[in-house]
Amino acid sequence: MKRNLLLPITIFLGVVQILIGCTSRLSPAKMETAYDLLNTNPDSAVSILSAIDRKELNISDKAYCSLLYTMALDKSGPDVDNDSLIRVAYDFYKTRASDSLYAKCMFYMGKYYVLNDSIKQGLRCLELAARSSEDNGDLYTQYLALDRLGMALKLSDSRKAVRLEKRAYEIFCSYDSTNLYNRVILLKNIGNCYDMLNEKDSAMFYMREALNLAGQTQNRQLLSDTYHSMSVAWQQRNMPDSALIYIRKAVELAPRVKNSSYLQLANCYMDLDSLDQAERVLHEISMIGDSRMAYSVFRELLHIELARQGNVKASLYVDSTLNSLAKIYQEAQKNNYGYLQNTLDLSASLEQSEREKVLMSVIYSFAFFLVVIAIVFIGYIYYNRRKVALRESQMRIKELSINNALILADKEKQALILSSKEKQVEIMRNYIIKVSNIEATLKSIKDKSQFDQLSDETWLEITSFLNETEANFVDVLSERYPELSSRDIRFLMLVKLGFTNSELEKFCLRSPQGIKQRLLNYKAKLGIDNREISTREFILHHFEG
Repeated sequence: MKRNLLLPITIFLGVVQILIGCTSRLSPAKMETAYDLLNTNPDSAVSILSAIDRKELNISDKAYCSLLYTMALDKSGPDVDNDSLIRVAYDFYKTRASDSLYAKCMFYMGKYYVLNDSIKQGLRCLELAARSSEDNGDLYTQYLALDRLGMALKLSDSRKAVRLEKRAYEIFCSYDSTNLYNRVILLKNIGNCYDMLNEKDSAMFYMREALNLAGQTQNRQLLSDTYHSMSVAWQQRNMPDSALIYIRKAVELAPRVKNSSYLQLANCYMDLDSLDQAERVLHEISMIGDSRMAYSVFRELLHIELARQGNVKASLYVDSTLNSLAKIYQEAQKNNYGYLQNTLDLSASLEQSEREKVLMSVIYSFAFFLVVIAIVFIGYIYYNRRKVALRESQMRIKELSINNALILADKEKQALILSSKEKQVEIMRNYIIKVSNIEATLKSIKDKSQFDQLSDETWLEITSFLNETEANFVDVLSERYPELSSRDIRFLMLVKLGFTNSELEKFCLRSPQGIKQRLLNYKAKLGIDNREISTREFILHHFEG
């Protein structure tokens, strides 16, 4: 009887061993095929990798498969903002700096961190990726890491960002000089970094270089995007006519891509006081399923109505703007909850996989002893199954308690959000109305008033606005620099509000040279020792309350 039972069990285990061996040999071959398709056909690579059961792979193959899957998804669509795949690869490769895949893993982990506002961790991973890829001669990964580093540092350290982007451009040209598409993107990135440094001439130089290369590609969408970037650059230089010319070219090349280009076109019309044309363009933008675009459109329509002094329609646009803002907040909350749920599901799946792996290991270990002594083997299997069943039961109870706790916490969080929603909406409504009022006041100042003719009541209103929105700007300025007269402080208030030199000339009845000399004289009063920082730049960007 025991011999009859022993033979089929042995045959069954042998068949299972053969099948698993075949699977383990096929999976690496599929992964190598997917790796070869990453750059030429990432969608096919995704299909191949999705068919691989990662539960059956060993630790190193599982990490390799997860990294390839992340790379394929990243190349086939939008940026990957979920770490469920790359985290598996990162946990394996982070202690293997000598591995050839270490740099790629660090790059995609850093990219994930930057996309999710974990800037410090992201910069660290990207720096490791750039350093490791340079040591290994991996020019492609080095250029990717430097480019992503430059974009991450664009706001905090624009000077370093320029150097990184230029270096990325040099490396890419040495790696693949025929790829004009990526060269255009890199040139635009360099121009944007220079623009953050307020070096407009350098920014425009690289934007023009990007435009020239884009024209050579005959890629209408790329050329349209480059015209769009040029329009933004001209707009930032207070050249609305040139900005309008370029955005019209962008729209003509890619008329179906309406949202971002049409929003820029409406902004250019508004800069030129062509409010009717701006309104028509805004009404052509599709806002279906895009809360952020709806918020931008309703906000611009609100500004148009405020400029027309159409208070009735303006109040409607205020409500529409607030509703769009509330939808953006709700979507963000929903995405956060979805990410938490995916993380819990992934953890449960990994735990289940580990349990199955332990069970199979136990079975194969005792398969050898089954041939020697069947009775001991069967007894151990019975004992082990009971033990595993008890462990699984305990795990299910623990998971159920965790899920119940999470559901309760989520209900409490939703209740808190609902209780504070009305208050937040009311605060936002008052803030938008207040901003709208001060914008109307500033417009009337620019159009009609002169510096010495403004009433104390108007100056008090502007002072109150700046103190509330700019961290007590006027109070701190008066306290920190007592040698400034009230007239000096009022002049600097206009600078803080964004009055250009030409507007100050008209408003203060001064010549262009007089305005420039006055701004220069304030450097001494404000204690600005750095020659490269002007009074205007200090007030707008370096003054801290």
